[in-house]
Amino acid sequence: MNTFTQDDLVYLLKQDKKLLNKIVAGMTAILIDPESKCETLMTQNWVKRMFASVLGVKKANAEIIQKNSSAMCAYCAEAIAALFDNEKISEAMIRNLGEQVKELYATHYELRYILGAFSKKLDEKIRGMDRFYTLCKEIELDRFGSDGNMFWLFRTMAEVDDGMLRDERKMELLNDLLYEKEIVTKEQISAEIYLLQMLAMPEEHAGIVYLEMLNYSGDITADLAMAAIERWHMQTRSNKQYFDKAKIVGKITEDFGIDTGDTISPEIVYEAMIETKKISVAKTLDASIEKTVSDTERDIRQKERQQEIQANVQRNVEELKTNTKELASKASTNMKKGMRSLKGFLGKTKDNVVSLARKSKESESI
Repeated sequence: MNTFTQDDLVYLLKQDKKLLNKIVAGMTAILIDPESKCETLMTQNWVKRMFASVLGVKKANAEIIQKNSSAMCAYCAEAIAALFDNEKISEAMIRNLGEQVKELYATHYELRYILGAFSKKLDEKIRGMDRFYTLCKEIELDRFGSDGNMFWLFRTMAEVDDGMLRDERKMELLNDLLYEKEIVTKEQISAEIYLLQMLAMPEEHAGIVYLEMLNYSGDITADLAMAAIERWHMQTRSNKQYFDKAKIVGKITEDFGIDTGDTISPEIVYEAMIETKKISVAKTLDASIEKTVSDTERDIRQKERQQEIQANVQRNVEELKTNTKELASKASTNMKKGMRSLKGFLGKTKDNVVSLARKSKESESI
């Protein structure tokens, strides 16, 4: 079967921005964990299309998904790259998407032929972006709310990039705004309220927040948020009419083994997110420095090797000149010796001829 087809692209380009954000986030999640996320998201229409394109069927069990996980990843990689080329990916998702693609490129060798050029395009786009002032203005205008809902914190953090994290003044300004607008609060909330907040999040932010949460996968606060988005926001409208949000909350807490009354501190979550991002920035910087040092060392080695080759060539030329002179000298000496030997031989031959002639005359006279 084919992987990502032109018909699939046409289908995606027809979707509205809210749904596309969720699709891009879901595809990225599949790239990271294909087996688990294909099962979790299989009720979505785009996943059914993916199964049809890759497998020839609209439904697949865990065994089939496992056998075809590489093909699913290739489909998602091609789809995201095509959406980017068609300028259909939200700017709020570009930075996170770039980080995920960069990491996937380093670990998924089978996807490098797809992700290579795409990763470079994303990197160029990210370098040309500066969202700080726009983000601050949006916060000032209450575009991200001021009602204490934690999804606003996650939505804001989705746009906190490396440039902001490296600039202390920018981070101080952003930090003050987040507290002033009560996007970050010291007041703790229950796990139940937290999950209900995630379920109440406006649809246009769900995909952006989900992609941001992938950065903290393994942290229970992030995993709870992703579970809420998967079980509500990423369901079809026809499925949602049969779901009850209170029951979704109960099922999530049961699955995670926590009590609905357990509390979460927005301030601690915020500080942990900042720390995680700073660690990521430090790793990227270290990798960049290591690459620069590696490139410098390589250049030095290449230069030394070139100098060594040139020295060898020069030495060989000098040796050749010396050998040529020695050969010429020996040839001249040998030629002189040869001439002397030849003269001696000819002289002896001449004497022998004269002697033979004398003896011949003597014989005739007798």
